[in-house]
Amino acid sequence: MLLFLAVLAPLPLSAGDWSSLYDRSHLEAEKPRLRKALDYVLEHEIEPFLPEGQRVAFGLQQVDMPLPLALANPVSIYSKEGTIEFPLASMLFVEDLARAYSWLWTNRYSTKTVDEYLAMLRYRSASDFAGHRYPSPLVALHIPADALSDKKVVDLAVGTRRTAYAFLLLHEYAHIRLQSADAKTLKVEDSEERADEYALNTLENNSAPPTGLLPVMQSWLFLGAGNPAFEHAVTPRRLQAMAHYLDANVIEFVRGRPNALSSTDVIHSIALVLREEAELETVPGHIAALREFALRTDVESLKPRPLPRSTK
Repeated sequence: MLLFLAVLAPLPLSAGDWSSLYDRSHLEAEKPRLRKALDYVLEHEIEPFLPEGQRVAFGLQQVDMPLPLALANPVSIYSKEGTIEFPLASMLFVEDLARAYSWLWTNRYSTKTVDEYLAMLRYRSASDFAGHRYPSPLVALHIPADALSDKKVVDLAVGTRRTAYAFLLLHEYAHIRLQSADAKTLKVEDSEERADEYALNTLENNSAPPTGLLPVMQSWLFLGAGNPAFEHAVTPRRLQAMAHYLDANVIEFVRGRPNALSSTDVIHSIALVLREEAELETVPGHIAALREFALRTDVESLKPRPLPRSTK
């Protein structure tokens, strides 16, 4: 991950509005396809794996896909008057990240470029980029146009998108449940951790390796860096709690899967990344150094980098 030691002046809280990532007309054209993808997750990845009482309640839960004029968080999901709001731009951003991660993983390229891209979004303004707009993940990370011609990439990307969507929906649904319970006495960090645990427990019942956690948590971590007021803010304690849950329940996540051994390795790898990020967050000067790096790099530097060959 990104580790630089530097000391800078006080940091601004936000890079601004990220709505320029996608044209509004493009989002409107993608809405029917994304609605279908969302409904599949609701009906096949979530509802069958909830306890019966919760299944009925969740089945009545309304999920909207708004097209807001501004986007304060590229991976945004929130509730409004009991309705879960999952903005179209966020859905597409998560899908693009899932495709980028999957192509990089499959072709043995480093995913550090994803972290660097997210840091650039956090600390740079849209005017710093071509056309005075933020580049979308597939463009910035130089993912080839024919990336989805590889079935391995497609299968991994679809699974990553589905578990990312499922985690986000379950996480927000847990917040709605908590609001009607002990929200007044629950600290923000505790609320986020309980929502994480609820979501992970359902994914565990689904026996699905939660590869979608990486695009979600890395986005929240980097885009919310240095901003405790950021929606779904990530803390070292929260990352450690998620890593511990994954390691402690790995058998449940892979139960009944034909490739249980490789899935076990994947889950431990995700836990390791989360734990490493948690440790990095405690390094003095890390946030200032992250900002310095983001301000002096550019999109050309995000071209795919081959992983070092194994020495075995």
